[in-house]
Amino acid sequence: MASNMPLISVIVPVYNGQDFLENCINSILGQTYEKVEIILVNDGSTDQTQALCERLSAEHEKVSVITMDDRGVSAARNAGLERAAGEYIAFVDADDRIHPLMLEVLYRNLVQSGSDIAGCGFFEWSGEADWERGLRRAGEPQEKIGEKIREGMTGAEQKSEKAKVLTAGQFILQGILGNDTRCWSKLYRRDVIGAVRFREGLTIGEDMLFLVDLLPHIRRLVSVGFPGYGYYQNPCGAMNRSFRPAYMDQIRCWEMAREQLEKTAAQKGGLTEEDRSVMMGISTARLLTAVMLTVGKLAQLPGKQRRENGKYLEECRRKIEQNRKKYGAKIWLDRGYRAKILLFAWWPGLYVRLYGGMKKLGGGF
Repeated sequence: MASNMPLISVIVPVYNGQDFLENCINSILGQTYEKVEIILVNDGSTDQTQALCERLSAEHEKVSVITMDDRGVSAARNAGLERAAGEYIAFVDADDRIHPLMLEVLYRNLVQSGSDIAGCGFFEWSGEADWERGLRRAGEPQEKIGEKIREGMTGAEQKSEKAKVLTAGQFILQGILGNDTRCWSKLYRRDVIGAVRFREGLTIGEDMLFLVDLLPHIRRLVSVGFPGYGYYQNPCGAMNRSFRPAYMDQIRCWEMAREQLEKTAAQKGGLTEEDRSVMMGISTARLLTAVMLTVGKLAQLPGKQRRENGKYLEECRRKIEQNRKKYGAKIWLDRGYRAKILLFAWWPGLYVRLYGGMKKLGGGF
């Protein structure tokens, strides 16, 4: 890789990552795009993560470390943004890994399309065999993909890589509302991020809000089909834990996102009235889905804990009543969610007992 290539800053927030961080960093150090700096942000880890971070920094000149108290992943990413020296920015979570070609694929597509952000696909893995299978699927034929990138992709070659350029308005409908709400698996121009930062104090949905807050500054984005990011299915991840009050963040995030999306659509233009109607309907459906996912977590609590968290169930019930008939959201929900919402709206206590009971028996609902 030519030394005159621009620097990419890769920000890696980590909390108690002693068991997986080194493999993550090795996957970044092994990129075919070599001009990178890696900023590790140790966010109050209580295991041996700090010692590991210091060792990695001592062994690799590309790695630097920021140490902070336990302030959350948004604050950690923001600290990384303040330190970053690169013209381009990427985020990688400490339990994930990336394909050796990911940064190069994203950079080439971003530059050639004149975009502000480039994104790629991802694959899920939960063990070393899964990871190796994912690499093989993503990299077939790996050598051919590498040759294409280094030679510079023609329009036909870009098409074969399934590159798709979107305006900000199109990304609202096809990206954010099409379940691409992740900040990782993307490469950003530093100047498009500017002063935008992750909203702190949130534990679920902060990725989506970061993208939503970037929308007013974006001209175009390019999406590449190449599955270059390996997402680890962490059994201890936030979405796999039992209910805690912070779980309400996913509801608040969709409320904030819907409001910001409406403003952005009005400012950016390029969306018809029908598009805006669809946007509001889908975003409200996503909000309703987030409410019901939260209700499901509450329903699985033991009786005493469920009663202690009764105020959150009541808040969920109010959110359902306020939103279930708005913006034609119903048509954007599948039949299962429509039935769940209706049952919870009419008989919340019955719904919670049925859902909790079925989950205890190992069944679906």
